[in-house]
Amino acid sequence: MKLPSANFAFAIMLAVTSLLFTGCRGRGADFPPPEKPLPNAPAASVADACGVAVPEVFSELSFETLVYRKEKKDDVLRSVNELMGLIESRADAEWGGVFDFADATGASKRKILIESALAAKVLADASAATGSPERAAAAAAADYAVAFLADPQGGFYAAQESGLMGPDGEMSGEEFYKLPDSARRKIGMPARDKTMRVADNAAAAAALLRASDVLSRPAVETAALAAVEKILSDAWSDDFGAARVIPPQGEKSDFSESRLADNALLARALIEAYQTTGETRFLDKAEAVAALIHKNFRRADAPEFSLYEGAASSGGGATACSSDSFSNLVVVSVLSDLYLLTDNEDYKTRADALVATMKAMSSTELFSALGRETLFRMEHKPLMMVVVGSKKDPATAAMRSSALKFFEPLKLVMTVDPELDAAILERLPYSARPKPTLFACVDTACSFPVDDPAETEPKMRVFVDRHMFAEPQPGKLAF
Repeated sequence: MKLPSANFAFAIMLAVTSLLFTGCRGRGADFPPPEKPLPNAPAASVADACGVAVPEVFSELSFETLVYRKEKKDDVLRSVNELMGLIESRADAEWGGVFDFADATGASKRKILIESALAAKVLADASAATGSPERAAAAAAADYAVAFLADPQGGFYAAQESGLMGPDGEMSGEEFYKLPDSARRKIGMPARDKTMRVADNAAAAAALLRASDVLSRPAVETAALAAVEKILSDAWSDDFGAARVIPPQGEKSDFSESRLADNALLARALIEAYQTTGETRFLDKAEAVAALIHKNFRRADAPEFSLYEGAASSGGGATACSSDSFSNLVVVSVLSDLYLLTDNEDYKTRADALVATMKAMSSTELFSALGRETLFRMEHKPLMMVVVGSKKDPATAAMRSSALKFFEPLKLVMTVDPELDAAILERLPYSARPKPTLFACVDTACSFPVDDPAETEPKMRVFVDRHMFAEPQPGKLAF
């Protein structure tokens, strides 16, 4: 049965004129053009007190892609294609990125970082899962985030505004974005809101790292990792956690109000950074963030986490947003992945308790696309891909790269150095070999080891298609 939200998305899609997506064109050394903003252009507010606003269409497509990956049903495929079409109807065919989904009419031409980053991820995943030749749209969204919103010193700006000053005075974004690339360059570029919010940067980094795996975009990966590093260096405190905003250069971060969303999304980004780089320090920091969340945000009356530090008193916090279902779902995904990556049962216990609490409270967020995706991931065993080899050996990086490029939405990638990560290797059912080697398992089914990057795709595809959603067969080798 098609989900109501997908039907609704299709109805909206039919009402919106689709854009022919050709990607970002003609980029030279002077791209993007110089900013010519409106006088006194207002900066976007950071007063999103109740967490992070993410349009449902992105979570809906992500969830439907997982369902299609499992069931391969025509009605699900139709929903996936409809949702992809809806996102692409908001795309800028010249410079990439997607226009603000908050405006139901489609008239607003503001581009928000988190929406373009998520568009890159969900479009890349859906294209790969369905075999649809639409990856240009995903690539253009990812490239836009890097070309237009990445700060040279690391981190991403919050948004690009809509209007600007044209040759004949003020020009609306709706008028400006109708123009081709060459005409836009003569006029300039709408102003960017250079606020760098931690939650947006973390969410964008996580999404772009996932997208870069599918799209093979080194520049996107580099910018996303730089954003993670920027948060850690300029907006993180071991005592207070993540700040809300990465401060301008030379200024100090404000840790007076620490939010669950910033910390949860940072942990999510750190897990993605660990998988991408193989650097254990990212995994260690993700565990540190999870510990801080457990210490500072745990409610006294339930396993659910409160939105603000210090708002966890019995009976709820002092604000109208004393709990935040979106952020709690992110925490569930973080705890679930940390359990799989570290084998620490405490993480699984906390994730299960948090979901049980949300179910007992009849949290409507569990019925959202993000909630359904979170539960789907908890109910299905992931593909665990473990590269064992020296992190100084380029061959280890090559094997990890082949694992990252192998498409599987339910996937976690580990890199284990026999010397540096001896304790991790000791608890895994693998051993070091003369050459860096990829080991892969789904539940108790494992493939034979692979030590040639060129063999990763064909061998893993046969293994995964046979075992990803099959009934567990203890101790069975696939090849």
